[in-house]
Amino acid sequence: LIIAGTRSGKTLYLLTPILLRPGSVSITISPLKCLQTAQVIESEKFGVKTIAIDEDTPSDEAPWKVSHM
Repeated sequence: LIIAGTRSGKTLYLLTPILLRPGSVSITISPLKCLQTAQVIESEKFGVKTIAIDEDTPSDEAPWKVSHM
């Protein structure tokens, strides 16, 4: 559990476990859509496959399919 203020570097803490263990899965719960979007963008900069799931997520299966490299 991480409780920290805005711009305090929480993204690093969210990405560290997944970067140290490639192929693993990490789940992050964020209260705001804009924060979710920002975290997806930041994660993808580090090559981490990321998806934000909220009430706007389509109900089809496409977002749930994972491609294996």
